[in-house]
Amino acid sequence: VTATITRKCTSFKLLFYRLANDVVTVSVDGGAPVSFTMNTSIREQAYSVPGLPSADHTIVITGTGAGTSFCGSVFYDGDEAAGLSLWDASHSGATMKLYAETYTNWVEHLQFVTPKLLMMGCLTNDCRASSSGYSSALYKGYAQSIITQARVKVPSLPVLFIPPYRPIDTETLIEPWENYIAKLHELAAENSFCAVYDMSIRIPNLTTDTYGFRADSVHPSSAGMAYMSA
Repeated sequence: VTATITRKCTSFKLLFYRLANDVVTVSVDGGAPVSFTMNTSIREQAYSVPGLPSADHTIVITGTGAGTSFCGSVFYDGDEAAGLSLWDASHSGATMKLYAETYTNWVEHLQFVTPKLLMMGCLTNDCRASSSGYSSALYKGYAQSIITQARVKVPSLPVLFIPPYRPIDTETLIEPWENYIAKLHELAAENSFCAVYDMSIRIPNLTTDTYGFRADSVHPSSAGMAYMSA
């Protein structure tokens, strides 16, 4: 199995999850493949390549067996020790429940990216009946689980809750939107170094979108994204 990535960078890290005693080869810009043997005693592993000139580089990753998962990558362009680096672990259709119970490998890889801030934005799917949502109490419990798991890897990691746009009135919610927002404020009060920035107040909850902020009943349009980030 082969994956090819092209990015402008001066260094990079590749993140893996070992399921078996496999070997991964990594080739940069058509060079000879370098073997990276999975450590049999560690599930989460990283392979780093420093010292590249600032330019577009093509990385070819090849797994020799079926026992290794490629979990992501981090690229730097001369800013390894400065600037703002964003490691995006988001997923379409995701919920706090999925990140707390199913998509947990990203937590194990925090040791390789050493974040200064964890931003948690799930809510749109958590509260909707059409996306198998659940109560605000369960929502709070899943969010707390994520905080606890992350702080095992990075103690006292600051957390910013950023609940996104609210589904419009035609969507059926498990509970009122405000109940879920209130649970986030409870978490911020109960956990040190936690805060809430409610982006849902940037776009009104209207059945008829007269400003073109929404692409449908759930997703914002490019205009909506721009308005929330302004």
